[in-house]
Amino acid sequence: MRDDIIYILDSTVFIENYASQFMDYACVTVYDVIEELINPNAKIMLDMFVKAGLTVIEPDISHITKIKETVKKTGDKLSVTDIKVIALALQFKSKDKNCSVVSDDYGIQNVAKLLDIDFLPVSQEGIKKTLIWKKRCTACGKINDRDICGFCGSETKFYSKKAKK
Repeated sequence: MRDDIIYILDSTVFIENYASQFMDYACVTVYDVIEELINPNAKIMLDMFVKAGLTVIEPDISHITKIKETVKKTGDKLSVTDIKVIALALQFKSKDKNCSVVSDDYGIQNVAKLLDIDFLPVSQEGIKKTLIWKKRCTACGKINDRDICGFCGSETKFYSKKAKK
């Protein structure tokens, strides 16, 4: 880890008990991460972290909108919390701040990577390439945005392809 980076923490850091690794660094998170924590140990770790200087802020709506637009393009299934975490990183990046999203969530990593936002996985290996998720009919192969094909009426399934930058 580097001292000159702001670490934006996802719920994973607290749920998987990795917060102590970040105590000595500049860290921020969003209010929704706090709301996600139901495990008593994760809440205790969060409380200790807040006392040690964790900043909790919300990203600007313009950055949230940008992330939502990107998620529509990638097809990733992200929660409101996930979107806000990435939006906060985008906000820091737009102000020329070095930042890194700390998360094991592949969807967060996918969108972050597509937007050239650094990410740091904590308990698993991070993604290597960005993906775009689409729905394809299992019978006729047509690309759809629905669960049932608009051409032949069969079921659709998600598939991925490498994203172009």
